[in-house]
Amino acid sequence: MANKIRDYTKLAADICAAVGKDNILSATHCATRLRLVLRETPSDEVTKQISEMPAVIKVMESGGQYQVVIGTHAKDVYEALAQLLDLDNSTAAAPEVKQGLGSRIIATMSAVFAPFVYILAAAGLVQGALIIITHFFPAFAATGTYSVLSFISWTPFTFLPVMIAVTASKHFKCNTFIAMWCCMALVNPDWASIAARIADGEVIKFLAFPMSQTTYTSTVLPPLFLVLVLSWLEHWLDEHLPDIIKALAVPFICTIVMVPLTILVIGPVSNVLANAIAAAYNFLANNVPALAAILVGGIWQVFVIFGVHWGVTPMCLANFANYGCDSFQAFQTCAVIAQAAACFGVFLKTKKADIKNVSLSAGLTGIFGMPDMSGVGISFGADRIYDVMMGLGLFPEEVNFSTRVFFTNLGQEEQAAALGLLRELRDAGVAAEIYPDCGKMKKQMEYANRRGIPYVVIVGSQELEAKAATVKDMRSGEQRQVPFGELTAYFK
Repeated sequence: MANKIRDYTKLAADICAAVGKDNILSATHCATRLRLVLRETPSDEVTKQISEMPAVIKVMESGGQYQVVIGTHAKDVYEALAQLLDLDNSTAAAPEVKQGLGSRIIATMSAVFAPFVYILAAAGLVQGALIIITHFFPAFAATGTYSVLSFISWTPFTFLPVMIAVTASKHFKCNTFIAMWCCMALVNPDWASIAARIADGEVIKFLAFPMSQTTYTSTVLPPLFLVLVLSWLEHWLDEHLPDIIKALAVPFICTIVMVPLTILVIGPVSNVLANAIAAAYNFLANNVPALAAILVGGIWQVFVIFGVHWGVTPMCLANFANYGCDSFQAFQTCAVIAQAAACFGVFLKTKKADIKNVSLSAGLTGIFGMPDMSGVGISFGADRIYDVMMGLGLFPEEVNFSTRVFFTNLGQEEQAAALGLLRELRDAGVAAEIYPDCGKMKKQMEYANRRGIPYVVIVGSQELEAKAATVKDMRSGEQRQVPFGELTAYFK
């Protein structure tokens, strides 16, 4: 479990050294995770080493990314890592890493939305506060204060394409300012006026092609696809134009090509795609709302665990744009609030300081709609997963009998000592494991017994004082004291 740390630079340096600085192609972060794209996947030993670092909750691979779950300090660790890797100034082209289509889509959604998700959440809080205030004091809606706070709260959504331009340009490795220029053109009030005239029946053409009435404030897919195509065009121009005219010609050509192309093709097509996805979900929600709620509420935290929850963002925003509301977010919020309640329950019940800290943070972030901490940090502990897999008989037979020595996990100091002894046994070729989390002795002994592990090594407070482990033979029930320094020889 994560320990509270302040030396984020050291943690970033340790992670960088473990995976290899030259192995890191790119890095991003979300609310609770450091997300790395690597040339080569680290070994299990490296993953285990990182997972045991202070403040690291979990390490996993998902969506083509090597994800280090840190918690609310993920941003601090990322900033330290960015300085080590000089991410902001790095312009070298990274080699492509082969990923499946699904992994690439999820990785893109994560890289694009994660950096500004808190901005949208904060804007939502302002809107929520205004709704509550005007409910009890209707006259407040007529004041200048309400008007100012209202347009402040809507600004991130109105100019969402511009924020997408910034993050997507970094992900697709193209010029950020060209991307911003193109996306700012899409949300220019002049285009909104032209689109309104088209909506009223007027035919307006760009060259010989009639334009559609699509507007782009608060949209997701049009600016995303714009920047994707822009990256291809910009790289092509960079390779084929003479150096003497590149600085001026590249932004000029990119903008006069990409903005009309988006208005004529990319925008209408991507809008249809987003609306089609939203319509499919809305059909289920409108006709069988209970089933939609069960499915969304039941699987949402699983989506969060594997980091694929960003994929629904375009659908939700399409619903807001078309209908002014979205039931998917209501259903997912039920799941998040339920997890937050579970975290507060853990906070009240647990006697372990580190779990209290994580559970309280997870509960508070869950209340404000952030699911990562509650989903990964508390609700889905590794011991619960192990118990379920064991109960369902999902472990292969050879796994059940491969472990010879099992170490108990009875506290932070005891765990540190047990891990040291565990490494010595493994280095000597003895198959050994430790219980994944601190827990009751009875539960851990039952676990070892179910697994058919012949020996249990108990390292508790008394054993630490005596510097000798208690070794129990699970077959005969006999126990004996073995000094720490002689434990490896005992099992050889």
